Amino acid sequence: MIVLKDLIVCDEEYIALAEKYKELGETFDRYYYLFVSTLNRIQKQGISSGLTNKNILYLISYLDNLKEKLSYSTDLASTLCSLYLQNIEKADDELFKGENL
Repeated sequence: MIVLKDLIVCDEEYIALAEKYKELGETFDRYYYLFVSTLNRIQKQGISSGLTNKNILYLISYLDNLKEKLSYSTDLASTLCSLYLQNIEKADDELFKGENL
């Protein structure tokens, strides 16, 4: 049997953490678009053929895949922080509702 005497959850910390993950994702998106747009310009205007051109296209494709995964990860982390608080609040309400009967 597990006995928890005090469980203290600081809402502000989870709210701040959720916001930090959201900001991290937005920052990554900005840098991603700057970098990929630069690679696209190089590929179209500077190195328009050959092996280097193909490698730039491969890199852009790889970065697209990475972007999807990182965007998903930061969105998920932010959402999980928010859901955790909601679940704690719901459990807290149910616990105190039971005590008031």
